[in-house]
Amino acid sequence: MPKIIHTVLYEKLRILPEWLSFREDFELLCGLPVELREEQAAEESILQVEVEVRGITLGFITADTAQHGDPPPLSRRKKEACRHLMTLAAERFSTLLASSHTHDHGKMPGPVLKTCRWIQQRALQGEVRLTEAAAFCGFSASHLSRLFHGSTGMTFQEYVTRFRLQKASSLLLTTESPVTRIAFDSGFQSISQFHRAFRRVYATTPRDYRNSHS
Repeated sequence: MPKIIHTVLYEKLRILPEWLSFREDFELLCGLPVELREEQAAEESILQVEVEVRGITLGFITADTAQHGDPPPLSRRKKEACRHLMTLAAERFSTLLASSHTHDHGKMPGPVLKTCRWIQQRALQGEVRLTEAAAFCGFSASHLSRLFHGSTGMTFQEYVTRFRLQKASSLLLTTESPVTRIAFDSGFQSISQFHRAFRRVYATTPRDYRNSHS
């Protein structure tokens, strides 16, 4: 599955009404916080179930069983019940995403693929603008914006940010470069912009993300 399509499907998963409803119901029934992660968690206390589409892992539904405060630890039986609910949900999400996934390199509109590649060639070097991408593709900015969002489920700027964050997360795990250096090497214009974007998508700081995978 092309990286473009993987990113599109993961974003669709995050905003599925069924996921949002499941998250509320699960936390109410099981008393555990549940979230989506793009990568497998390393902590032993975390229950996790893969969400797959056509044999490709999109991400993981995770629930942290490490409880703090008064509640007693979860029993083995309750953990199994929670995992079963997560598995059923993952299967449901996979079915929904597979049925809605009609785009591939042969079916996604050519201008959208062209725009994605244009972004990938420039997003790490500095600012990329919708107006410049539209001129490159021979469209008006408004027309390309509608076409891009309709095909990918993301706005032009959301895709740029996601591409940069994918690069940053890879650098955090495969290099020892300082976080500030990684932010700029990934195309972000300031460290504060990088931190806001990273926390919004990964629900943690870049430093904690690196530490949790070390």
